[in-house]
Amino acid sequence: MFARLLFAALVCLTALAQPLKVYTEDFPPFNVLDEQGRPSGYAVELLAQLMQEAQQDYRLELVPWARALTLGKQMPNTLIFTIARTSEREAFFYWIGPFANRTTALMRLRDSPLRVGSLEEAKRYRIGVINGDAGMEMLRAQGFVHGKNLIALDKRNDLIRLLQLKSIDFVVASPNIMHYVARRAGLSPDQLSIQLILNQGPEGFYFALNRQSPPELAQRLQAALQRLDERGSLDALKRKYQIE
Repeated sequence: MFARLLFAALVCLTALAQPLKVYTEDFPPFNVLDEQGRPSGYAVELLAQLMQEAQQDYRLELVPWARALTLGKQMPNTLIFTIARTSEREAFFYWIGPFANRTTALMRLRDSPLRVGSLEEAKRYRIGVINGDAGMEMLRAQGFVHGKNLIALDKRNDLIRLLQLKSIDFVVASPNIMHYVARRAGLSPDQLSIQLILNQGPEGFYFALNRQSPPELAQRLQAALQRLDERGSLDALKRKYQIE
């Protein structure tokens, strides 16, 4: 019995000493590549402060969100962000946060003649989402079908492009994120219009640590985030990146 307990403790200590594998996506202004191709943004800076506060080494890589989500669910000692906390994802992760509010909306181009009053009405149209994100999960739960009225893409720039080409009719996404992406694509944010607010408020955005990781690591990260918040570090970063 003692030998088994000692072995388990050694495994836990080894995991805590290893660099944490961290994956994120292009999700401006939370996570984005700067002009030099380096990860930057509100959540990337917060991650660096969090890991320094927790004295945890890490390795960060930007990948498509569907891949980040798969790696985060399957690989111990893996952390992903910026992620919405949903019931479908709850059991896969320890949740570190929240560190920002989240709003999801059904949006269209302002000059589009299309109007809907509910998601049920929206099923008549083609809705663009990011593959693997919370918006896609929400629509699938409401009966939307891939390839019919649900169009999953890997890049948010493509949501804007396909709206302009009229290859999709609406998108489901965060308005703040889509306004940033629109500016990056050369489109004025006021050319996007919110049709329906689908959720707002308490769920928030998080860092998510694979559930097979040591619980002590999750506790240490959450405690470090709490200390940063108490010192005003989160508010300072939110002002810098204009995060609401």
